[in-house]
Amino acid sequence: MENPFAQVLCQRAWQRISAMGLEARRAAVDAGVVAAAGLMVVAAIGCAVAALWLLLAPLVGAAGAALSAAAALLAMGGTILGVRAIVARGRARPAANSGRDCQDLAEAAQLSFSANKAALLLAALAAGAAAADARRHT
Repeated sequence: MENPFAQVLCQRAWQRISAMGLEARRAAVDAGVVAAAGLMVVAAIGCAVAALWLLLAPLVGAAGAALSAAAALLAMGGTILGVRAIVARGRARPAANSGRDCQDLAEAAQLSFSANKAALLLAALAAGAAAADARRHT
């Protein structure tokens, strides 16, 4: 006779793994696209800051141009962080679990526990003995 607890666990795990395969592929493609776009944006920002530096160097000197470029980078970073905070605040919360999966799992666990009381008691006894032995040696 097969264990209903193991059946439910295997079925749920297989469903999760199957769904994760598609999600993992999509996430990998998304990560690659975002990384490439990010690299291009960083290069463009570097070019813009270098152009600003070259433009301002004759007007305000080398130190003034460097400070102006640093201020421009700080302003861009602050803007990016502000946009990120606004976007993060507006994200929808994930839907709460209906509890049906947990209920199925609890029912299967109850059936399994009632069918295998002796094995579970021996496992608990062995775990307790191992924990006591480990505590005694420390």
